[in-house]
Amino acid sequence: MKVRDYLRAHEAHLWGEGNDTRVRVNGVDIVIRRLPSEEIRDLLNEAVAHMLVRLEKNIRQSKLKFEQKLLERISLQVALHNLYVFTNWSRFLPRYLEYAGPLRAQELLKHHVPEQVMAVCEKVFGADARQRAAVLLGFSEQELARWEQQRLPSRMDTSNSRYRIS
Repeated sequence: MKVRDYLRAHEAHLWGEGNDTRVRVNGVDIVIRRLPSEEIRDLLNEAVAHMLVRLEKNIRQSKLKFEQKLLERISLQVALHNLYVFTNWSRFLPRYLEYAGPLRAQELLKHHVPEQVMAVCEKVFGADARQRAAVLLGFSEQELARWEQQRLPSRMDTSNSRYRIS
């Protein structure tokens, strides 16, 4: 599958820091452990392409309009966050990696999606964030309320030198 270079379109910077790679894009500054920059670029671009299909399908059922650049930003945020989480967990669960096989882009879209979509919507839309996030996620008002009720507070420390959002 031929995939557009979304990282280049969003002026992402990737550079090596020892065995790790620092990724800086859209105000997010994250260090990805033990993955070369080309592999990171390929994974993220493919994940964004898959996420855009999902978001655009949800938007078609709504009357709200979204800019393409914002949809790409949200998709990048989800994929980059999950890549960060995956590479950090892989340090603590090396046996998991033996059975998991190679990392695929679709796996970067399975976890923390509502949290990341809501975080971007809160920054961009302010008071309108809930409605916009519900549309992007394909949630009804009741489904969004149910998700918010069961939502746990984030316990992941994202205010460290390896993960910064400005």
